[in-house]
Amino acid sequence: MNEPDPELGWHSKRGTYTVPPYVPAGQSTSVTVLDGGRRATGTTDPGGRREIVFVGDSFTYGLAISDHETYPWKLQQMFPSFKVLNYGTSGYGTYQSLLVLERELPLLTSPAVVVFGFFFHQEVRNVATPEWLRGLSLHQRRAHVYLPYVSLDSDGTLVRHLPVRYPILPFMEQSALMTFMVDRYVRFTGERRRAQGRQVMERLVVEMKHLSEKHGARFLVAMLDGPKETMAYYTERFQHHQIELVDCNFPLTDDMRVPGEGHPNDQMNTLWAHCIQQKLVNGVLSSTESPVH
Repeated sequence: MNEPDPELGWHSKRGTYTVPPYVPAGQSTSVTVLDGGRRATGTTDPGGRREIVFVGDSFTYGLAISDHETYPWKLQQMFPSFKVLNYGTSGYGTYQSLLVLERELPLLTSPAVVVFGFFFHQEVRNVATPEWLRGLSLHQRRAHVYLPYVSLDSDGTLVRHLPVRYPILPFMEQSALMTFMVDRYVRFTGERRRAQGRQVMERLVVEMKHLSEKHGARFLVAMLDGPKETMAYYTERFQHHQIELVDCNFPLTDDMRVPGEGHPNDQMNTLWAHCIQQKLVNGVLSSTESPVH
């Protein structure tokens, strides 16, 4: 359901998919991916209306749930006079979401709002920590999972790097020593970036804000999930940069997860949709038009 992308590392592959249940008593899920790697947010194309653009990772994409259960789909029903576009992609970091916006925003008719779905784990993805690179390599079927990342130079400037992957060498599966040596090399080269994770995340979100405003769109961060201390830190930093945000960090308890898989279920996505809806109605969209019934 994904395919390689030379800039983004990967993107969702256009098509209609049926995913088997994750538990014996579960139900299959239906996934529809459209052009540009975006997930369907309705059964029909609303046409040339102003756009509400969502970017983020698997929480925004809606991994392990059907199209109609994702929170961007639910928001399309709440905002019928807008065209909701869901560019969330499983496994993405903030940097990949920024790259998506740089690619897609110039192609849109009239973007009104860009909503970034914040999940704290994107912090390690943005800087390609050794554990994240290794995790990607372990969950792939082909040796093509590359990850673009960023770092900070000596004066604090963001430096963009081309996609890299966890090294895959001959005999690794047969040699514990070879595997150990590769792991040590990746850790040595990646440890410095780990310490830059929070600064990098902050800088990337600021760039998202500037990019959105450049294209005439308001920018909103939806705080979806993370430890309280982490969320409090980023809330303070985003507010420092005058970034609009909405706190949708509801407890991800077992009854809010897809059984046998663990991602947020339909019920959690409904909570997120209503949380974001209230912010859009009462703040972000109030200065443009009154779209909700």
